[in-house]
Amino acid sequence: MLTGPDNMQPEQQSKTGRYVALPRGGMGFIPNSLPPDPPVGVDHEMWTLLSEADRAIGRLDGVTEILPNPDLFVAMHVRREAVLSSQIEGTQASLTDLQAIVLGLRGFEIEKRAGEILKHLGRLQQEYRKFYDEFDVLGTHLKNARNKYEEASKRLSKFEGKLSMSAEFESLDSEAKELPGRKE
Repeated sequence: MLTGPDNMQPEQQSKTGRYVALPRGGMGFIPNSLPPDPPVGVDHEMWTLLSEADRAIGRLDGVTEILPNPDLFVAMHVRREAVLSSQIEGTQASLTDLQAIVLGLRGFEIEKRAGEILKHLGRLQQEYRKFYDEFDVLGTHLKNARNKYEEASKRLSKFEGKLSMSAEFESLDSEAKELPGRKE
């Protein structure tokens, strides 16, 4: 039989601890320190209970192997345990209350994560603008370099034309010097 605040008087001792009156009303449980004194005796009945508990854990482990979603199974029992624990402690909370709290916390986490994502997107947008500006400057430099190259190419062509004319004039001049009767 379980003992609890309903049937224990303040400072009454049990195997697991004692209940004390709280300054603002109500009862608080103070567990005994570990290891227990006297030590827990492991007799035939205790071994039987431990063996049954071990088999039950084995069955539970086997069942979780065939469940499509073991996490959902565990979450269901954790929530049920939370409801029962809250009722033992004197807090009256239903599963609906706990689900509302969980949804609220999830909403808060989603909102927090959305804020982080928006900050990250803002940084990405700044980096994109910076890259775009640098890319635009590079494009301008390449355009200017191409224009200078084309101007230099035209000047080189003209210069080659002048060199070739000069070479022709030299050739004509040397031919003219070789003509008979020409004096310098």
